[in-house]
Amino acid sequence: MSQRAKNLGVSFVVVGPVNQLVDLQSGLKPVRVSPNPYRAEAFHDTGQEHKVLFLNLPNKAKISIFDVSGQLIDMIDFTAPSANNGTVFWDMFSKDGIEVTSGLYLYVVEYDGGQQTGYFSIMQ
Repeated sequence: MSQRAKNLGVSFVVVGPVNQLVDLQSGLKPVRVSPNPYRAEAFHDTGQEHKVLFLNLPNKAKISIFDVSGQLIDMIDFTAPSANNGTVFWDMFSKDGIEVTSGLYLYVVEYDGGQQTGYFSIMQ
């Protein structure tokens, strides 16, 4: 699945720069999810569209999102659009097109030379 671009309904979105691999590998700048926990009507939500933002990504990464039972929910193949944008929105829909429910989710970000794992929660 490729990176998804959607109209956010705002004139701008603050994004972070691409993270250097050495900073990821050392843990200096870990990948983050925002907001965490996610609550309905977060700042960057528009209408009925809900999103979380992955930050501090490197130039290329694969993001796998799992539920707590280990089932793959979605996968994002990320390629930075520019050196100033190491972020990607996830629309909170599964790979099967079903909107996810409240709960705890795990993510694995794989990149050249390593990977990072983390979690986020959704409260709707």
